[in-house]
Amino acid sequence: MGDVLEDRSSVTVLTSSSSRYARQLPLIGEDGQQRLKESTVLVAGIGGLGGACALYLAAAGVGHLILLHDGVVQLPDLNRQTLMNWESLGRPRVEEAEKTLRAFDPDLKVTTIQGKVGEVSLDPWLKQADLVIDARYDMEERFKLNELCVRQGVPMMEAAMYGWEIFLFWVIPKLGPCLECLHARDAAEAWQPLGFPVLGAVAGAAGAMAASEAVKWITQKRVAGGGRGLSMGTLFSLHLLYMDTHAIQVARNPHCPVCGDRPHVRV
Repeated sequence: MGDVLEDRSSVTVLTSSSSRYARQLPLIGEDGQQRLKESTVLVAGIGGLGGACALYLAAAGVGHLILLHDGVVQLPDLNRQTLMNWESLGRPRVEEAEKTLRAFDPDLKVTTIQGKVGEVSLDPWLKQADLVIDARYDMEERFKLNELCVRQGVPMMEAAMYGWEIFLFWVIPKLGPCLECLHARDAAEAWQPLGFPVLGAVAGAAGAMAASEAVKWITQKRVAGGGRGLSMGTLFSLHLLYMDTHAIQVARNPHCPVCGDRPHVRV
């Protein structure tokens, strides 16, 4: 191995794009890899779930990540937020996430947005995004992002966790149900954003699953053999304590104030 690393030509080959992604090319093909390189994904929330998702999207070869988060790194974050470390304490989360991702892949383009959904304008960034990953911890922000994505026609992967449970749900504007078809907006009033239990491994698993769904969507292959993966309108849940899975079909609500026949809610 030492002889190989001393050979500059070998180093070039080892660090080339084709070599870096060699293990996944049999799954997505060179055309799929090119689609990833040309893609832009907005990750709303880069904590335990969103941070893991962003890392695996970068590892897969996504060309541009737009990261949104607020606040600074705090000690309780470190049980799950793998883009942060001890030296990150007190520093803005998005800046620390960007630093980690750029060290992981210097060719990755990273745009950071400091703030919350609804406090900063996301319209310019949504116009660039091919896909959105919703990993916000606040339900009210999720509802706002849902409406923004439906309005602009941007596909969104809803990824969430609670305790031992993982939840995934696709929002495909004009084709299927949205988040508000699944949950009434007044459900956000009873939600305690920072009151739910989090195990880092569960958050990380949820992020990895969301990244897998995103890669399948971007490459337009979904899974080898022509499968479609998680279908539109399906709420998928996985309970990691009991290793139980459930899939519930959700119909589009024609009276939904966001995606219904006469939408009227405005962010």
